[in-house]
Amino acid sequence: MKSFSFCFLLFFVATFSLSVYGQTFKAPANYAFSKKMPSLTPFKDSKTNLYGYKNVAGELVVKCVYAFASRFSEGYAAVNKGGKVSVMDEFSNDFVVNGGKWGYINEAGTLVIPLQFDAADVFESGFAIVESNGKKAFIDVSGKKITDFVFDYVNPFAEGLAVVGGGDPLVFSYIDTTGKVVITDGYSDAGDFSKGRARVTRYGATFFINTKGQRMK
Repeated sequence: MKSFSFCFLLFFVATFSLSVYGQTFKAPANYAFSKKMPSLTPFKDSKTNLYGYKNVAGELVVKCVYAFASRFSEGYAAVNKGGKVSVMDEFSNDFVVNGGKWGYINEAGTLVIPLQFDAADVFESGFAIVESNGKKAFIDVSGKKITDFVFDYVNPFAEGLAVVGGGDPLVFSYIDTTGKVVITDGYSDAGDFSKGRARVTRYGATFFINTKGQRMK
């Protein structure tokens, strides 16, 4: 199962590792993100240590007012105000963002989803994972929640389904893009769907299921 502490390996110009719920970030000092060059890329003001965005011409078009600023994904970027960034490991360039609130800007630099979350991930497949008071939820690009803040564990959507979990020990299920729990067999481990199947574990047995939750031979 892919651990979702908001740690993602992104195959872009630079590697960006984001652990929003611990707020751990990993990126080279001068980083740019996107499989295709985005219209805006994060920029850090060395004097204020605040982040803004530059366009492809290198012009600063979003003022450096954010404690941290993520890459753009699907037209939106997660930004933090009021948080404090500290370096965990200078060699690996890991960062932690503590406190503050997260929201999202569009590629015009406009804050379109207000600063309201304790943590926020980039958008994938039209949805982003956010956190409030220690619980996780999904929002769509309008900022509307498709789930309540009830999950302890979440993965991004894959083939229209997302792994979610809760409890101690964690028990995993799958939700669809409406937020409805559609596979509820209570797995002790669960992976993302790929090519119509996902690897799960229940009662010590590991096997594959299809998108209807049926065990595959």
